[in-house]
Amino acid sequence: MHDLALTLPGGPTIAPPQGFNTSYTDLGSVISAALNLAIVIAAVLMFFWMIWGIFQYIYAGGDKENLGKARSRITLAIVGFIIVIIALAISQFAGTIIPQRENQPVTPVSQPK
Repeated sequence: MHDLALTLPGGPTIAPPQGFNTSYTDLGSVISAALNLAIVIAAVLMFFWMIWGIFQYIYAGGDKENLGKARSRITLAIVGFIIVIIALAISQFAGTIIPQRENQPVTPVSQPK
């Protein structure tokens, strides 16, 4: 695969950061990249959900129903954050206890006669 880089018009080329994986050689690396992306997306969504709940709480104006909705939204954002952190911890723990396998050559299989 080709390395990812950004070339600015009339300027230098910006290389990818060190440790940036641009090649996916096996299913494990694809799944790992997908999980990392999902965790980042979940964290960003949780942040916006929390901000939305905070603004909803501020602008509730003392209305009990709106305050309850805002509290519920903030509580769900906090629970979502805890779930994302637990999922990240479990995936990191699983990565340490599952042994890494080297790329093994695939033996061709012939059809039985």
